[in-house]
Amino acid sequence: MDNREGSSTGAKTVYVVKAAVVWDGKVLVLHPCTRSHHEEHDRIDLPGGKIRYGEGPMEALTREVREETGLLVEPVAPVRLWSFVRSDGLHFIGATVVCTTQSGAVRLSDEHEGYAWVPSTGIAAAWPVHDELHAALEVLARSNGMPTAARSSQARSTR
Repeated sequence: MDNREGSSTGAKTVYVVKAAVVWDGKVLVLHPCTRSHHEEHDRIDLPGGKIRYGEGPMEALTREVREETGLLVEPVAPVRLWSFVRSDGLHFIGATVVCTTQSGAVRLSDEHEGYAWVPSTGIAAAWPVHDELHAALEVLARSNGMPTAARSSQARSTR
């Protein structure tokens, strides 16, 4: 049987969650460090990472975003499930979730060398983005820059 057909002769699956963090009508994009950047990945990234054994996806998402950016986020809605196999054989299965945050004060971990808050309406034209970010941006565009649930929770928090 071929390894790609599901045999247990070395294939490894990694489960990942990514966040399209929205603040003040903008989306957070990260620039991975050159030393930790895999050549098959884009030079732009969303915060997030691997789900640890026994950890729930939303728990992993909020932990990873906090570790990478210092931001506390509120997950709003999953926007895309995705999968790809890297040339080294790792199979990534992931979800991208739109999240909101109350602060735009980012404190980067050593995994990233830069970041930008980019207007959701112009990000696709200005940045080379990958599929999960495109899906998140489509959701944001349909909801005028912020998911409806986030708008109503933000309104409640300012009363």
